[in-house]
Amino acid sequence: MIRLRFRRFQSQLLLFFLGLFTVIQLIGFVVTREINERDAYARVAESLAIAGGALAQQLIDRDARLLESGRLLAGDFAFKSAWSTRDAPTILSMLDNHRNRIGADWMALVDLDDLVVADTLLPEVSGELFDHPELIDHAYDSDEGEASGILFVEGRVLQVIILPLMSPLHEAWILIGFELDDQFVAQLQSFVRADISLVRMDQQPPAIHASTLTQDKQQALQESLERQGLSTTEPQRIPLRQYQYLSLALMLDAENQIPLYALMQRDMDEMLAPYRQLQNLLGLLFIAGVLATAIGTAMLARGVADPLRKLALSTERIAAGDYQQHIEPDRVDELGQLTSAFNQMAKGLAERDKVRDLLGKVVSPEIAEELLSRDVTLGGEDREVSVLFVDCHGFTSFSEGRAPREVLEQLNLTLTRLTDIIEAESGVVDKYIGDAIMALFGAPIEQPDAASRAVRAALAMVQAMQSGEAMLQVGIGINSGLVVAGNMGSNSRLNYSVIGDNVNLASRLESLTRYYGVPILISDSTRESAQDVICREIDRVKVKGRQQPVTLFEPLSAAPADEVLGMHQQALDLYRRQAFTEAEALFSQLSEKWPGKIYTLYQQRCHQFLSEPPEDGWDGVQRFDSKRGGVV
Repeated sequence: MIRLRFRRFQSQLLLFFLGLFTVIQLIGFVVTREINERDAYARVAESLAIAGGALAQQLIDRDARLLESGRLLAGDFAFKSAWSTRDAPTILSMLDNHRNRIGADWMALVDLDDLVVADTLLPEVSGELFDHPELIDHAYDSDEGEASGILFVEGRVLQVIILPLMSPLHEAWILIGFELDDQFVAQLQSFVRADISLVRMDQQPPAIHASTLTQDKQQALQESLERQGLSTTEPQRIPLRQYQYLSLALMLDAENQIPLYALMQRDMDEMLAPYRQLQNLLGLLFIAGVLATAIGTAMLARGVADPLRKLALSTERIAAGDYQQHIEPDRVDELGQLTSAFNQMAKGLAERDKVRDLLGKVVSPEIAEELLSRDVTLGGEDREVSVLFVDCHGFTSFSEGRAPREVLEQLNLTLTRLTDIIEAESGVVDKYIGDAIMALFGAPIEQPDAASRAVRAALAMVQAMQSGEAMLQVGIGINSGLVVAGNMGSNSRLNYSVIGDNVNLASRLESLTRYYGVPILISDSTRESAQDVICREIDRVKVKGRQQPVTLFEPLSAAPADEVLGMHQQALDLYRRQAFTEAEALFSQLSEKWPGKIYTLYQQRCHQFLSEPPEDGWDGVQRFDSKRGGVV
């Protein structure tokens, strides 16, 4: 890897800004060109699609006009009279007169034996077999006896309709056609703003029957199509010598499935001309920007270099241990402020660093005392800790429709109240997680009764949030066990915290309070360590990430009647022994004596197991498959 070394800051600054400006401008230039080309391509493709739709609609409108004219002729009494004479010259004269009147290019009459009676383009074929029986077959197959298509007659491309002559029964076929020629595509070009060509692809080279392109471009189009063929699935680029055309092919309904295409084309060079003018302007602005950047950077570097040289010299002396350095500031800008700050650096560098490190690493007075009593290093130690997670339930719905300032004020009031309760029990707030709090009992200072303190704090928080002043409710999970406690983070930024599976379990318990409809859930390990707290057993569960089941308890602020608590335990025992009928009856009685969601859940489980008994080996453990309490 090549590294450039500069002896002068001025040269480095100049090269950096020039390089940065050049790279940004080049990226902008390339991105702009790519966007412009994509935009031009998209606009051309859209216009070609519109042109294709216009062509298709034009053919449909022509079919409608031809059918209307043909029906008038088929119902004309004089024409029927002429047909009854079977006099070919008379019929041909009447066809020719009608053709001139409606502006058609060809008319013919064919009898039911497919013999030509009269043909305005080829009068001499009267009595001969009609060369285009496929169109007659389409008419026979249609419900109305009418059909349309594109025929090739004497080298011409004709859009033709066929309909029956009824006198009164079906006695012959009337055919009327418009030629798809240069005049047709020129008229269409006038309002679709695209070059249009009719190309027949079963010949080599492909035959162009009509086109708005010049003769030399038509020849170039034949050469390109002979080389690369034609796609009907998406627009394709077709070069016409030095010109690049974006083309869209529309297959027409020609006789005998002859591959006849209407090819709509736009000159990409013409479409990109305004964009290229913009690119040229950007190029000029780029050159002017480079010159302006070079001049401005040189002037800036010259004004910065001298003060920096003085600072560098004094810094070298400080590095050698000489803190008696002073530079007389001669500027009032940021460099002047830097000089003043430098003058104070030698005087209090060591002391200021220590204060700064401490302020950046402590989060509470207890943790600060723990850190100051030993060397501040990364690492941890095993500790028996009770971890408490408390989350504000309904905070999202509370936030809806309220101003952000009001939401923040209410959240701060709530967190302050909860924090005061935690600290009143000598707990330490580890961190705030949005509208939730993680608190520690037993770290960094050991507490023999950490579990009892955590449970008392939880009960006090629930009582405080159930008062009339509180606008939010809480869910609390507590687990006690061995965790890793210590300083975590990096050498420059530390955070005293705890990690481990027991921390995760406390968080899972908090999330399950919504499922069971209770404000507090504690684990069996916390229950064992807090024997002075009255609890009722809630359930045995397996949470995501743990193989061993956990027994959940709800701490109670007041003891219920002994018979109710005994009935509760009896119902749980019956449930786990799969006596679901008796258990459901007890849970129903309990729901009246001690209302709550928990008994509704057990009644639902009992009802389900009575209809669908559990599998062999069922142990009564409820399994949750997600961190937020999703039931398996």
